[in-house]
Amino acid sequence: MTAMDILDQLMAPQVPLIPALLVFLILLVLVGHRRGRKKSAEVTTTLDAAYQTEFVRLRRRNSELEQRLSRANGRFEKERRRARAR
Repeated sequence: MTAMDILDQLMAPQVPLIPALLVFLILLVLVGHRRGRKKSAEVTTTLDAAYQTEFVRLRRRNSELEQRLSRANGRFEKERRRARAR
């Protein structure tokens, strides 16, 4: 056995290269997809919290504006009644 024969045996893959690469790529994609899904779930949770905070802020602002409108309508009605009474 020559040195070239030993080198050829060491360099020759025991498993066919193309199927092994395909399996590796499929596993890589699946693992990456699972990790991406976890991160997207974290992002979704963060967005949900942000939307919830914004919703609460807008609901509070809406309530304030409704109160101001109600008071303004009350003043308007009072003035209208005074004007009719004259």
